[in-house]
Amino acid sequence: MASNRYVAKSYLAESEQRELARLCDLTGLSQSELIRRLIVGAKLPSPQDRAGWEGIKDILNVNADIARLGNLFKLALDEEQGAPRTRMLGSIASQIDEARGELKGLVTTMREVLQPMRTRPNDRQKGR
Repeated sequence: MASNRYVAKSYLAESEQRELARLCDLTGLSQSELIRRLIVGAKLPSPQDRAGWEGIKDILNVNADIARLGNLFKLALDEEQGAPRTRMLGSIASQIDEARGELKGLVTTMREVLQPMRTRPNDRQKGR
């Protein structure tokens, strides 16, 4: 299948190649994506942004683990057991749900810092 994309070839000195590799490591972008963004003048991700997005990914992984744990507790609650054990498991399941809610709030806050919503000029004038 034909493509409308073109290959750009370039020869680099050793020092230039090291600088390209350093920038790729710093931004987490491939060489192609880094060069493409530089050509079109797009913003390169800062190391702090990259670390922030990695942090969000880690938090979401923890949130998924907690959700699995919560589901196991709910399964345990469904089994026939004594009242004290049922209350204890119910309390733990509630704490798990609360922790998941806190993690979701943290992710939302981090996303707002890393990628703030853009406002239109008219929105700013109206006080939105």
